[in-house]
Amino acid sequence: MSKKLQSIFEIEVGGGGHNTPGFNSMYRKATNEIKKLLSDVAEEFKFNKGHFYFSGFFKRKSDGQAFYLSITDARFCIDKILIRTAKHYKDFTGGGNNYVSIPNFEVEAKNIIKNQL
Repeated sequence: MSKKLQSIFEIEVGGGGHNTPGFNSMYRKATNEIKKLLSDVAEEFKFNKGHFYFSGFFKRKSDGQAFYLSITDARFCIDKILIRTAKHYKDFTGGGNNYVSIPNFEVEAKNIIKNQL
C-alpha cells in the first residue's frame, strides 16, 4: 500500500491563477515518491508540471518501452493516476488508458509496467 503517496496527494494545494507553494511542494514530493516506488522496474523519469496537474514519462528497465503518466487537477480529489504505453517522450496519445488507485499505486503500476506490450 502506498500510504506515503496517498498522504502526499492529500496536501492542501489551494487555488488561483498560478501554482501555489502547496502544489509545488506536492508536485516535488509526489514525483520523488513515484520514482522511488517504481525504481526497480522503471528509469529515465521526466515530469512536466502544469497548472495544478502534472504528467510525465519513464522507461521500463527491461526493454526501454516508454510509458506516460498523468494526474488530474490537484485542486480536486486525486484518487487515481493514468498510466499508458507511449512510443516516445512526446507521445501524449499512446496506448490504452490504465488507471491505478493511489492506495495501491505501487502494486498496480508495476503490474501494468511489467505486463504491457
